[in-house]
Amino acid sequence: MMSSGCDGARGGRVPVILLVLYVSLFLPWGPVALGQAEGRRPIATVHAEVIQVTPDPDDAQDSIATVRIEITAIDKELVVPACLESGRSDQVLCGGNARLVRFNGKTWRNAKPVFGVVMGMEPISNWKPITIPPGDHGDYLFHFSTRLFGVQKGERIRVGFEVWTNPNNIQYNNAAATLLTPAVRIPSN
Repeated sequence: MMSSGCDGARGGRVPVILLVLYVSLFLPWGPVALGQAEGRRPIATVHAEVIQVTPDPDDAQDSIATVRIEITAIDKELVVPACLESGRSDQVLCGGNARLVRFNGKTWRNAKPVFGVVMGMEPISNWKPITIPPGDHGDYLFHFSTRLFGVQKGERIRVGFEVWTNPNNIQYNNAAATLLTPAVRIPSN
């Protein structure tokens, strides 16, 4: 069973229903906001947990955090693009579709690299659409550099990403919704 990472008083699993958010073609990476459009039902539930933070073998001052994300389609099939890592079968949320989200003291915002780096995007031609049938779930990984984004031990983060209801719409960046994981904490140890 997966923990949502939320700090509930009872310490148990706290499911978070993610809500439909409109995705602007002009500002697809704008601030992530929580809210439900008037009269719209949630299309998915999402659970997340940080499963590991390991030293970066290429940079002794850096660590790579891995977040496991479980997406459950409620009443429509959902299409989530995955990118495969060489030599592994894990489904990883594709760069360009998934992004790190941090709390700035007032609101949750898309994280920006602290070094002025321009982030690349995995070409859409490399995205493998994975369909999640209604009532079923899919598991995905999201990796990020804690040093690149200035994420500290104990900090809470989220992951934002788009989903589609039709795999053919991916190439047109016509997402059905933007989903946001519940907040998870980077381990202090």
